[in-house]
Amino acid sequence: MARMSLQTAFDQARQWLETNDLDRAIGMAHHILETYPQCLEAHQILGEAHLANRQYEEARADFERVLQFDPEHIPALVGLGMTCERLGQLDRAISSFERALEIKPDLPELRSQLLRLYTDAWGSEYAHLRLSRAGLARLYAKGHMLPQAVSEFRQVVADQPDRLDSRVALAEVLWRDEQEEEAADVCRAILAQHASVLKANLLLGYIELAAGNPSGEQFWKTAAAIDPYQGMARMLFESLPPVDVPEPTLPEWDETEWFNRQATTSPAEQLAATRSMEATTPTAVAAPPPAPPPSYADSDDFLASLLAIDTAPPVVSHPVEETEVEISTDTRPFTLEELGLSEAELARLGALEEPPSEPAASSTQVEPVAGATVPEALADAGVMQPFSLEELGLTPDEIAALDSASAP
Repeated sequence: MARMSLQTAFDQARQWLETNDLDRAIGMAHHILETYPQCLEAHQILGEAHLANRQYEEARADFERVLQFDPEHIPALVGLGMTCERLGQLDRAISSFERALEIKPDLPELRSQLLRLYTDAWGSEYAHLRLSRAGLARLYAKGHMLPQAVSEFRQVVADQPDRLDSRVALAEVLWRDEQEEEAADVCRAILAQHASVLKANLLLGYIELAAGNPSGEQFWKTAAAIDPYQGMARMLFESLPPVDVPEPTLPEWDETEWFNRQATTSPAEQLAATRSMEATTPTAVAAPPPAPPPSYADSDDFLASLLAIDTAPPVVSHPVEETEVEISTDTRPFTLEELGLSEAELARLGALEEPPSEPAASSTQVEPVAGATVPEALADAGVMQPFSLEELGLTPDEIAALDSASAP
């Protein structure tokens, strides 16, 4: 049977997504998963297609699957947030957008989405964005203040052990701070519970192989099954270890045969078939070609287009009323002063200039304060200001340093 490159399959599926040919996009994604059942990009395409097709339960499962591989995957966090909102799950939607904003704080669309969700959940008087500890840790990391980033991520993980994204980020900053043994320990702990986390496999495989331990190859190959073009690996490492990764190819898609098969297969059988794919290991083919760009996109343009997906208005199965929101102060956001930072650190990062009496909004982060005032910028829902690093009080030199640190 004739074969095609995996990249060609990605491109075709995304082209069908762009032209709203959703059945074909879904079909191609499923075809990819028959050969590469753990392929992160195929699951992401499937989630976007299901979301655009208003199949919200399926979309949620797809995005959650992507986040099992990469809990820092911004498009999946955005897609999950959009999906949960349309399912009436505002708390989960807010949490997903908050985690995306921690990683990508300079994207105005994310800030606008969060402010709108805060307003929907609690009213405009509580619609304020403030820096979380995890967000501060990521700012430290982007500014190459690695010991501070390590300290903050350790505190986040201690307070919220279920934050897989922060555990993965901790492993990365430990490795970047040349604390390789500690980074390897964090990766092993992650993989003991979540064997398919992409970055943990890459970091542990790289550390083991660099130390001359051939057992690192198994972690590298696990990562290659998730990200066949090794896009994340090329973003993390200047050079890749000499591990033979086969060229990603698959049989050409027989569209007619696929649709005929779907017509005679029940939804339950289709779901069972998809789950059974995850136990399949792809067959080696040949030496890899020159690598294309990372197969999963996280550019501003891509995220803006994802946020602009035209779907039906949210289906609120369990309406959230302000008086019914379960609120906890354990993980509320805070200002930099509340973290006990030194004056030097405050001068370096800056402090959010919000009145201390104003509450912060979050799915599990806000304690309403009686008599809180609404800033003029938020009094009119149509006048939401985009985020800028100047709002954090950073100097031009610090902003330039952070921009250069986050540039590809």
